[in-house]
Amino acid sequence: MAAPSPRPTPRRTRPPTPDNVNQVARFPDEVSLNNTAAKIADPHQIARNSVPGGAVVATLNTGTDTVQIASHDNFFLCSFNDPKNAGHTLEGWISQGAFVAGRRRRRPRVPAGQVKLEFEDAYFCGRECKVDKDCPGGQSCSGSANIITNGNAGAPTATCTIPAPGTTPSTPSSATTSSASSSPRPTGRAPPSTSWRATRCVTSSAARARCSARRSRAARRR
Repeated sequence: MAAPSPRPTPRRTRPPTPDNVNQVARFPDEVSLNNTAAKIADPHQIARNSVPGGAVVATLNTGTDTVQIASHDNFFLCSFNDPKNAGHTLEGWISQGAFVAGRRRRRPRVPAGQVKLEFEDAYFCGRECKVDKDCPGGQSCSGSANIITNGNAGAPTATCTIPAPGTTPSTPSSATTSSASSSPRPTGRAPPSTSWRATRCVTSSAARARCSARRSRAARRR
Protein backbone atom coordinates (compact mmCIF):
# COMPACT_ATOMS: atom_id res chain seq x y z
CA MET A 1 0.00 0.00 0.00
CA ALA A 2 1.43 3.36 -1.04
CA ALA A 3 2.21 5.85 1.71
CA PRO A 4 -0.17 8.84 1.79
CA SER A 5 1.29 11.93 0.19
CA PRO A 6 2.15 14.72 2.65
CA ARG A 7 -0.26 17.59 2.95
CA PRO A 8 0.94 20.78 1.30
CA THR A 9 2.14 23.46 3.67
CA PRO A 10 -0.32 26.37 3.62
CA ARG A 11 1.21 29.51 2.20
CA ARG A 12 0.89 32.69 4.19
CA THR A 13 -0.72 35.38 2.09
CA ARG A 14 1.29 38.58 2.08
CA PRO A 15 -0.99 41.62 2.48
CA PRO A 16 -0.96 44.08 -0.42
CA THR A 17 1.48 46.98 -0.21
CA PRO A 18 -0.38 50.07 1.04
CA ASP A 19 -0.65 52.98 -1.38
CA ASN A 20 0.83 55.35 1.22
CA VAL A 21 3.62 53.07 2.47
CA ASN A 22 6.25 55.77 1.79
CA GLN A 23 4.24 58.48 3.58
CA VAL A 24 3.99 56.89 7.03
CA ALA A 25 6.57 57.26 9.81
CA ARG A 26 8.51 54.23 11.04
CA PHE A 27 10.26 54.03 14.41
CA PRO A 28 13.54 52.30 15.34
CA ASP A 29 12.01 50.63 18.42
CA GLU A 30 9.12 48.98 16.55
CA VAL A 31 8.19 45.40 17.40
CA SER A 32 6.93 43.25 14.54
CA LEU A 33 3.37 41.95 14.88
CA ASN A 34 3.81 39.51 11.97
CA ASN A 35 0.87 40.79 9.93
CA THR A 36 -1.75 39.71 12.47
CA ALA A 37 -5.37 40.06 11.36
CA ALA A 38 -7.53 42.07 13.80
CA LYS A 39 -10.80 44.00 13.82
CA ILE A 40 -11.44 47.50 15.16
CA ALA A 41 -13.48 47.14 18.37
CA ASP A 42 -14.40 50.78 19.05
CA PRO A 43 -16.10 53.23 16.68
CA HIS A 44 -14.48 56.20 14.94
CA GLN A 45 -10.85 55.22 15.37
CA ILE A 46 -8.33 57.47 13.62
CA ALA A 47 -5.30 56.15 11.74
CA ARG A 48 -2.47 58.68 11.40
CA ASN A 49 0.77 58.89 9.43
CA SER A 50 2.78 59.41 12.63
CA VAL A 51 2.15 59.40 16.38
CA PRO A 52 1.47 61.35 18.35
CA GLY A 53 -0.20 64.11 16.35
CA GLY A 54 0.37 63.05 12.75
CA ALA A 55 -1.97 63.76 9.86
CA VAL A 56 -5.18 61.75 9.58
CA VAL A 57 -5.00 58.85 7.10
CA ALA A 58 -8.52 57.49 7.65
CA THR A 59 -11.29 57.08 10.22
CA LEU A 60 -12.20 53.44 10.89
CA ASN A 61 -15.43 52.11 12.36
CA THR A 62 -16.18 49.10 14.54
CA GLY A 63 -15.62 45.82 12.71
CA THR A 64 -13.12 47.16 10.18
CA ASP A 65 -10.61 44.46 9.20
CA THR A 66 -6.97 45.43 9.68
CA VAL A 67 -3.56 43.78 9.49
CA GLN A 68 -1.31 44.65 12.42
CA ILE A 69 2.21 45.19 11.13
CA ALA A 70 4.20 46.58 14.07
CA SER A 71 3.85 48.24 17.47
CA HIS A 72 5.43 51.38 18.92
CA ASP A 73 4.62 52.66 22.42
CA ASN A 74 0.86 52.06 22.73
CA PHE A 75 0.15 52.28 19.02
CA PHE A 76 -0.14 49.71 16.23
CA LEU A 77 0.86 50.25 12.62
CA CYS A 78 -1.95 48.65 10.61
CA SER A 79 -2.97 48.27 7.00
CA PHE A 80 -6.63 48.34 5.97
CA ASN A 81 -8.88 48.90 2.99
CA ASP A 82 -9.28 52.55 2.08
CA PRO A 83 -12.78 53.49 3.36
CA LYS A 84 -13.16 56.05 0.55
CA ASN A 85 -11.66 54.11 -2.34
CA ALA A 86 -12.59 50.45 -2.65
CA GLY A 87 -9.82 48.21 -3.90
CA HIS A 88 -7.04 50.36 -2.42
CA THR A 89 -5.03 49.72 0.75
CA LEU A 90 -3.71 52.25 3.25
CA GLU A 91 -1.71 52.03 6.46
CA GLY A 92 -1.50 54.16 9.57
CA TRP A 93 -0.83 54.24 13.29
CA ILE A 94 -3.82 53.37 15.50
CA SER A 95 -4.19 53.35 19.28
CA GLN A 96 -3.96 49.85 20.79
CA GLY A 97 -7.20 50.61 22.62
CA ALA A 98 -9.02 50.61 19.28
CA PHE A 99 -8.87 46.80 19.31
CA VAL A 100 -10.36 46.40 22.79
CA ALA A 101 -14.00 47.29 23.40
CA GLY A 102 -14.27 49.82 26.23
CA ARG A 103 -10.74 51.15 25.68
CA ARG A 104 -9.00 49.65 28.69
CA ARG A 105 -5.74 51.51 29.06
CA ARG A 106 -2.33 50.38 30.25
CA ARG A 107 -0.52 52.98 32.31
CA PRO A 108 3.15 52.95 31.34
CA ARG A 109 6.17 53.34 33.57
CA VAL A 110 7.88 56.65 32.97
CA PRO A 111 11.56 56.59 31.91
CA ALA A 112 13.88 59.37 33.07
CA GLY A 113 13.46 62.60 31.13
CA GLN A 114 9.96 61.72 29.90
CA VAL A 115 6.39 62.36 31.07
CA LYS A 116 3.10 60.46 30.95
CA LEU A 117 1.09 61.49 27.91
CA GLU A 118 -2.29 60.70 26.37
CA PHE A 119 -3.26 60.83 22.71
CA GLU A 120 -6.57 59.53 21.36
CA ASP A 121 -7.14 57.35 24.44
CA ALA A 122 -3.66 55.81 24.35
CA TYR A 123 -1.35 56.32 27.33
CA PHE A 124 2.36 56.43 26.57
CA CYS A 125 5.59 58.06 27.71
CA GLY A 126 7.27 60.78 25.70
CA ARG A 127 9.53 63.78 25.82
CA GLU A 128 8.11 67.31 25.98
CA CYS A 129 9.78 69.89 23.76
CA LYS A 130 9.68 73.48 22.57
CA VAL A 131 12.09 73.28 19.62
CA ASP A 132 13.69 70.49 17.59
CA LYS A 133 16.97 70.65 19.52
CA ASP A 134 15.10 69.42 22.62
CA CYS A 135 14.58 66.06 20.87
CA PRO A 136 16.91 63.10 20.33
CA GLY A 137 18.58 62.65 16.96
CA GLY A 138 16.23 61.85 14.10
CA GLN A 139 13.20 63.29 15.91
CA SER A 140 11.53 66.68 15.73
CA CYS A 141 9.27 68.72 17.99
CA SER A 142 6.24 68.05 15.77
CA GLY A 143 4.09 65.77 17.92
CA SER A 144 1.22 66.76 20.17
CA ALA A 145 -0.43 65.08 23.15
CA ASN A 146 -1.96 65.81 26.55
CA ILE A 147 -0.04 65.57 29.81
CA ILE A 148 -1.54 63.08 32.28
CA THR A 149 -2.32 64.94 35.50
CA ASN A 150 -3.84 63.07 38.48
CA GLY A 151 -4.80 60.20 36.19
CA ASN A 152 -6.60 62.39 33.65
CA ALA A 153 -5.64 64.04 30.37
CA GLY A 154 -4.61 67.60 31.13
CA ALA A 155 -3.01 70.44 29.21
CA PRO A 156 -1.82 69.89 25.62
CA THR A 157 1.90 69.91 24.97
CA ALA A 158 4.36 69.54 22.09
CA THR A 159 6.25 66.25 22.00
CA CYS A 160 9.18 64.71 20.18
CA THR A 161 8.38 62.26 17.39
CA ILE A 162 9.61 61.03 14.03
CA PRO A 163 7.76 62.98 11.34
CA ALA A 164 6.18 61.20 8.40
CA PRO A 165 8.38 61.06 5.28
CA GLY A 166 8.10 64.08 3.05
CA THR A 167 6.74 66.38 5.76
CA THR A 168 8.53 69.47 7.05
CA PRO A 169 7.75 70.08 10.74
CA SER A 170 6.63 73.68 11.31
CA THR A 171 8.51 74.21 14.55
CA PRO A 172 10.32 77.35 15.72
CA SER A 173 13.71 75.65 15.43
CA SER A 174 12.99 74.35 11.95
CA ALA A 175 11.94 77.81 10.79
CA THR A 176 15.03 79.38 12.32
CA THR A 177 17.36 76.77 10.84
CA SER A 178 15.76 77.03 7.41
CA SER A 179 15.91 80.80 7.42
CA ALA A 180 19.51 80.84 8.57
CA SER A 181 20.67 78.28 6.00
CA SER A 182 18.88 79.91 3.06
CA SER A 183 19.95 83.52 3.73
CA PRO A 184 23.43 84.64 2.57
CA ARG A 185 25.83 85.39 5.36
CA PRO A 186 26.31 89.18 5.79
CA THR A 187 29.68 90.41 4.51
CA GLY A 188 31.45 93.76 4.29
CA ARG A 189 32.63 96.27 6.86
CA ALA A 190 29.49 96.44 8.97
CA PRO A 191 30.47 96.09 12.64
CA PRO A 192 28.75 93.46 14.83
CA SER A 193 26.62 96.15 16.49
CA THR A 194 25.05 97.44 13.25
CA SER A 195 21.34 98.10 13.21
CA TRP A 196 18.83 95.97 11.26
CA ARG A 197 18.88 98.52 8.42
CA ALA A 198 22.67 98.46 8.17
CA THR A 199 22.86 94.67 8.34
CA ARG A 200 20.24 94.39 5.66
CA CYS A 201 22.13 96.66 3.28
CA VAL A 202 25.34 94.61 3.22
CA THR A 203 23.82 91.42 1.83
CA SER A 204 24.32 92.30 -1.87
CA SER A 205 26.62 94.50 -3.97
CA ALA A 206 23.82 96.91 -4.92
CA ALA A 207 22.71 97.16 -1.31
CA ARG A 208 26.29 97.76 -0.17
CA ALA A 209 26.58 100.68 -2.61
CA ARG A 210 23.36 102.25 -1.28
CA CYS A 211 24.48 101.71 2.26
CA SER A 212 27.87 103.32 1.56
CA ALA A 213 26.16 106.35 0.00
CA ARG A 214 23.90 106.77 3.04
CA ARG A 215 26.88 106.57 5.38
CA SER A 216 28.76 109.21 3.34
CA ARG A 217 25.84 111.60 3.51
CA ALA A 218 25.53 111.00 7.25
CA ALA A 219 29.26 111.69 7.70
CA ARG A 220 29.01 115.00 5.78
CA ARG A 221 26.12 116.14 7.97
CA ARG A 222 28.20 115.55 11.08
